[in-house]
Amino acid sequence: LEPQKRLCRVINKAARLNGADVAGRITPYQYAALDEREVITLSQAEIAEGAIATVVRKGRGDNGSEKIDARPISDFIPASETRDICFLKVDVEGFELHAIPSAAPLFKTGRVHNVVVEFGPPNRWQVANNGAEDGVKLMHNMQHSHGFEPRLINSLVWNEYLSQTDAEAKRSAKERSFVPLDSGFRQQEAVDAMARCCEAYVWFTRDIKAAFATFSSDCGGDGNA
Repeated sequence: LEPQKRLCRVINKAARLNGADVAGRITPYQYAALDEREVITLSQAEIAEGAIATVVRKGRGDNGSEKIDARPISDFIPASETRDICFLKVDVEGFELHAIPSAAPLFKTGRVHNVVVEFGPPNRWQVANNGAEDGVKLMHNMQHSHGFEPRLINSLVWNEYLSQTDAEAKRSAKERSFVPLDSGFRQQEAVDAMARCCEAYVWFTRDIKAAFATFSSDCGGDGNA
C-alpha cells in the first residue's frame, strides 16, 4: 500500500525494470492504511520525495495534497486467499497504532507470522490523537490477543534503550541481536526510551525461537537483513 500516486509509479517502474517475473508478483495499491474506511489527505508529501508524508484525517485540518482513500489492511486480502503471510511491514509515519489493528482479522487466523513496524516515538503518535500509553497497549494486545512476541531490534532507539536497561536485556541484545518486549515492564521501558530519543523498529513474531536471520531467510531473503 502506497498512498502517493507518484511513488506508486516509481514502484511499478522499478518492478518492470527487474523483469516480468518480479513485476508479476508485485501489486501496488494507492491507498492509505487505517482502521476505518475514509478519505484522507497527505501533508508534507513534497518533502524528501514523499518519505515523511503524513495522513490528515477528516476534522484535523485540510492542508494536505490530493485526497486519498484509506482502508484497513485486511481489506486487501481476498476472502478466497488462504496462503500464510510471512512478513508484514508497517511504516506509516505515526499512524501505526491505527494501521496495525486494521489487520486484526488476519492476525486472528494465525496466518501472519512476522510484523515489523517503525514504531513511535510517542510525540509522532500525537498526529493520530495517541500517546505513549497507547503504544504500550498495542504491544500488550499483539502479545496477549494475537499471540505475537514483541521484540526490539537494532534501530535508532537501540543505544538509548540499552543505556538505561538492565543486564538481562543487554545480554539478549549482545547474544541475540534483539530484546524481547514480553512483559509490561519491558514494553513501557521501550516506549520510555523512544520518548527520550527517537523511533524504534519492533518485530512481532509468532516463533519465539526465531533469530532475525532465520526470519529473513524463511521469508525469501538471504538471511542478512
